[in-house]
This record gives sequence, C-alpha cells and structure tokens, in this order.
Amino acid sequence: MKQSTQDGPQRIKYIPYRESMHMEKNLGALLGALVFIGGILIIGRTPFAPINGRQDSWIFVSVAGLCWCALALILKNRKLRKNWIRVKARCLDREIWKGDTNDGDTGKTWYFILLCEFDLHGRTYKVTPGYWTTFATKGSVTRFLDKRITTGGLVEIYVNPDNPLQTELVGRDIKDLLLH
Repeated sequence: MKQSTQDGPQRIKYIPYRESMHMEKNLGALLGALVFIGGILIIGRTPFAPINGRQDSWIFVSVAGLCWCALALILKNRKLRKNWIRVKARCLDREIWKGDTNDGDTGKTWYFILLCEFDLHGRTYKVTPGYWTTFATKGSVTRFLDKRITTGGLVEIYVNPDNPLQTELVGRDIKDLLLH
C-alpha cells in the first residue's frame, strides 16, 4: 500500500454515499441546545436569574439542556445505525496526509482515508469508510491503521444494509460503544 504525506488526499477520492451532503435533522438536540443557551443568557442577566431566589437554578437548567442535547445526538445516531452490519473488507489502499485543522485553528493534524472493497448480497462495493477523529502525529495514525488492518489487508467496517456505500471503520472505541 502506498502512503502519501501531502496536504490532502491525492490518489484516493472520497466515494459519497448520498447525492447531497445535507445535515440530518435532530430536533431533540436543537431543543437541548436552545435550553442550554437560554439558561446561559439568563444567568448573565441578573434581574431574571433567580428561580425561587436561587441563582444556581439556571446553571442546572443549562447543564440539563447540554445533557439533553448530547443524549438526543446519541439516541438519534444509534437509531440510524441499529441495523448496520459488521463485515470484513479488503483494504485496497490507504492514504495519510497532514492538513489544516477543521476548527479554524492555525495548527496541523494528520488524516487518513481508506479505499476498501467488500461483497454484500452478491454485489461488490468499493467504499471509503468514515472515521470520526484525526491524529496529532503521523506515527499515531500509522499505529492506529496497523492495528485495524490485518497483515492480509482485511479491515472491519460497519455497513448500512439499506445503502452499502455508507460505511464506517470499526474503531473499537467509545463511538462504537455508543452508536453500534
């Protein structure tokens, strides 16, 4: 397998799993975020702050809103993935590169993309499975991939049986525990 260390994937092109990359709607998370923000705004305005004479009640409201938001995100994503199946795929290629962070910071971080192939229901699919994190060093991303890709070139992925192009790398981490 070739490895690249350039500023972005050069050889492997992302294979989309849907035509448009629209955001999923999650009204529970939106409501939780609004409660959190509302609580924070009210804490800053002292005439409205006390509930039954207690300032810390709005802090509780804000924390509850934040927890509600996180729980809604987890439950919605668990529901979306409940029928996904775990399969072994052949890793055809991998590419590692150093690029800008996505949070607007001026730092750099390491990314990877895999090109995999698997068979499902008599058809062969080529995919670029998603993964949820980036890495601080080239060594850390290389070690991560070496643990996930066997010497025979196999890797475990989760596959949406309703849309086999929608895949995620099995990371054996907190995301897998919460969502699969």
